[in-house]
Amino acid sequence: MSSELTMASIQSGFSFNPPRILIYGLEGIGKSTFANGLPNPIFLPPEDGLDNVNCEKFPYYPSYDDIFKAIDLLTTQKHNYRTLVIDTVDAMERLINKKVCKDHNVKNIEKVLGGYGKGYSIALEHWQELIERLTQLRFKRRMAIVLSAHASIENYSDPDTSFIRFAPRLNKKVCGIICENVDLILHATRRGGAAKGEDGGERIVKMEPSRKMAGKRRYFTMPTELPMNPNVVMTAIEEHQRRLASGEFQEPQQ
Repeated sequence: MSSELTMASIQSGFSFNPPRILIYGLEGIGKSTFANGLPNPIFLPPEDGLDNVNCEKFPYYPSYDDIFKAIDLLTTQKHNYRTLVIDTVDAMERLINKKVCKDHNVKNIEKVLGGYGKGYSIALEHWQELIERLTQLRFKRRMAIVLSAHASIENYSDPDTSFIRFAPRLNKKVCGIICENVDLILHATRRGGAAKGEDGGERIVKMEPSRKMAGKRRYFTMPTELPMNPNVVMTAIEEHQRRLASGEFQEPQQ
């Protein structure tokens, strides 16, 4: 226990910290452009895919260690950035899996320590370390965290039935850890469906979980669907926090 922790450290009421957002969608829907419209963003690219986005970014180095060095720089050095964007976390998963394979001198993560999922379990430890570093950055530098991911169609089961739905393109255990540690999961699509391209209509983000898509919103007074506009989304978050502070809400039943 920290020596600074005392009974006087106990807090009450709501806490208004920078948001943690996971946004996912099909290729070309505009995830990077959305993130670039958030307050003072800096991009951290585990893949080489930002050439056509006019943004401030760290150089692309396909190295797990460089990703962590960049986060530590933002945590410890003076700067004016307010949002960190990791674009994309499915590329980050490839870097982590590559590191696990290198550390155990194998070419396939399924061969680590004889298989049986041991490689993926080791990878989860690295993901947990990444989340801890991002948490430090969020609290110490008051930065929002945005994780971008491509979408995939997955088989999903609940106690009653099985179905397919859109979800981030990640290993299920990795996706579970990330989803637990964000405040918003935004499915970027078009009003008529992203697969229809521009004919699908207005770009939107959906955040209500359903059998068709993964979603989440801890900002429970927000609408379940918004235009895919970073200013609109941030305004909705701020309005939610204002309503909490003023008492203009009914807290959802747990």
